[in-house]
Amino acid sequence: ISLLVRKLPKGDDPAFDRLFDAFATGTEEFRNTRLKYLCSLRVAPSALTSAIWLMGGEKPVIMGKGFIEQKQYVGKNFVEIDVDVSSSRTAKMMTGKVIDNVTSVVMEEMLVLEGQSPDELPERPLAAWRWLQINVDSCIIDLDESILSEGPSPAMLGRQTSSEALLPAAGAAPAVA
Repeated sequence: ISLLVRKLPKGDDPAFDRLFDAFATGTEEFRNTRLKYLCSLRVAPSALTSAIWLMGGEKPVIMGKGFIEQKQYVGKNFVEIDVDVSSSRTAKMMTGKVIDNVTSVVMEEMLVLEGQSPDELPERPLAAWRWLQINVDSCIIDLDESILSEGPSPAMLGRQTSSEALLPAAGAAPAVA
């Protein structure tokens, strides 16, 4: 679970404000064409990097373009996008290979709203984080769902742990439970 809270004050970046507002209030189809995921392995065993390159390498991907199943929930102060990695054979395979080697991997991930016209540029990260040789068991925390003022979506019900640690990006910062 990655919970992001906007920290960039409105007005500091008008192009980002317009695109972020359009993303938050737009249609599911609009969001499907804009949420871009980027991943980079900085340190990894050669067997893992070879497998990643054989499957297409480290390329940015617009997740809503049919590569991976996702569900969206929108409230007055949040947008939730649940991504099902198991819905894509390639994503499932890549995730499995990374998890198998997670204690020896340094991996950086980022979410960006893709700008598709000159007035939506430059792109600004929504969030970025780094996995540094993770011991997954040591990073599981209890999630206090009361921080969501409208309450959890149906997909969030029953979830009580998080295994992702976020670092603040320019446009967003992690919420602290």
